[in-house]
Amino acid sequence: MANAMLISALIVGSLMGSGSGKAPTWLDLKVAGYALKFDDQNPMIGVHDAKSGFYLVRGVECDGAHLRVTLTRDRKIVSDEGYRIPGYKPVDGIERYLTLKEKPLSTLSTGKGIKIGDSPQRVRTLLGAATKTQKTGSRKQFDEMTYFWRDVKNGEGWEWTNTYTFKGGKLIEISFNREAVPGC
Repeated sequence: MANAMLISALIVGSLMGSGSGKAPTWLDLKVAGYALKFDDQNPMIGVHDAKSGFYLVRGVECDGAHLRVTLTRDRKIVSDEGYRIPGYKPVDGIERYLTLKEKPLSTLSTGKGIKIGDSPQRVRTLLGAATKTQKTGSRKQFDEMTYFWRDVKNGEGWEWTNTYTFKGGKLIEISFNREAVPGC
């Protein structure tokens, strides 16, 4: 039993990183053709693909210290990023100021080949075991697989998170995040 606990601790520690600079093989930085990157060529953006019903949002906070890119059908997530969605009224009553671009998404997959509709088993086959799995949602109707890596040396660096959300055994949402350590 003690050996199993030690092995588990070593696996989790290796997944979380310790400032080694060597990224884990599961780390993906591209979803739906958009990079987890913020610069002149990769600005904040909100895209709606009318055919698939999916939204892609790339958001940034703290002058780039927190960056995320999400592929979702969840209008609340898109609205919370500040985008106006025709026919959707946010419950908080705050006026949204950003405009979505209406255009087809080139793909509904990641750079590692994981695509909307995939099963949790396919994601595990391609990426390995998740750092954390949990039930989420108000009725625990979603299964979430999260991969986490912390690349910090001398108290500074990045935390990387790739999250895959499933409903009914099918992938419905992908979110990649990068956050500076220490945060802002």
